[in-house]
Amino acid sequence: MWKIVLCLIFFSYPSSLSGEEHISESNPAKHTSIDVTNLASLQRGAKYFINFCSGCHSLHFMRYNTLMVDLKITSETNSAIDNQRLSNKLIFTLAEPNDTIKPSLLRRDALTWFGRNPPDLSLVTRARSTDWVYNYLLNFYQDEKRPFGVNNHVVNNTSMPDPFAVLRQKIHPNYQTKNKISYEQPVKTEELLDYSLNASQDQEVIKLENIAADVVNFLAYVAEPSKMLRRALGIKVCAFLMIFLCLVYFLKRQIWKNRPPT
Repeated sequence: MWKIVLCLIFFSYPSSLSGEEHISESNPAKHTSIDVTNLASLQRGAKYFINFCSGCHSLHFMRYNTLMVDLKITSETNSAIDNQRLSNKLIFTLAEPNDTIKPSLLRRDALTWFGRNPPDLSLVTRARSTDWVYNYLLNFYQDEKRPFGVNNHVVNNTSMPDPFAVLRQKIHPNYQTKNKISYEQPVKTEELLDYSLNASQDQEVIKLENIAADVVNFLAYVAEPSKMLRRALGIKVCAFLMIFLCLVYFLKRQIWKNRPPT
């Protein structure tokens, strides 16, 4: 019996930042609330994923047209308008609406630049957790020793460049990475360490956190597209079983009440 209890405790222990963790007291882990019923958040997350992530990462288990129906981007009357919206808003490659979401990065280029192919993100929130992905996106920092000029507090020596480098520069103007061409004069190292924020930069921090939360929410939806449908169906099934139980109970009482005494 005690072995079963120990197993339950082990598997129920939170693993939101499992793996290579380097979160310190100066960079505490953050929690994000996931709500796959928030349609506006999912639509924003799809937009941010396509713009910031789909150049390198794929979603092999999600098709463009399925995404459009689930997120209610359809016109509901004209499929030509739907395809036009897909081409203008979500498809930036030669993919067709019924194709899965594939990166524009070629495999040989990925091996040359990163040393490996960027992983598919269809199930990343189930393999890691939503909090892990959220903290990973927010914990990039400048490291001139790395090939792309950035490192990560969650995964040390990550080979991935900062996807939100452009947004992070609005928070820290001296934040420079090597994944873009810069014609500005190099900034002194001591200036790079000055990360004091003013009121406008605080707003940019909130904006960056909201964007990361929308992306994670979208990835949570991609990992389980039918989650809400299953949950709604489960509630209906449980309600039916409760009603059926009451009917069976009253039927049982009626039968035993009319039974002749022995």
